[in-house]
Amino acid sequence: MDIEMSASGGGRYRHSLSRVIRLHLLFGIHLVFIPKGEPGRNATVEGFNNTWQIRVLRRRCANLRAVRGCSDRFLERYDALASSTFRYKH
Repeated sequence: MDIEMSASGGGRYRHSLSRVIRLHLLFGIHLVFIPKGEPGRNATVEGFNNTWQIRVLRRRCANLRAVRGCSDRFLERYDALASSTFRYKH
């Protein structure tokens, strides 16, 4: 998640948690922030998000359980591909 006004409490309450973050925490969603000063990581995050949306969210699923199953299968394949792509080879 980008560190921006929607994630923080805003100008008046800079160091507080926003409603967006509180909602994520309420549902048990683990947020990962891009470190300040490393904007290059945003391209990686946005690339993954685009791929996930195409492969998971744009599919027709009967219910939330089906969406979760589709997402889990995508993540397993994505992780397998990423680990084989970045594995050190002699």
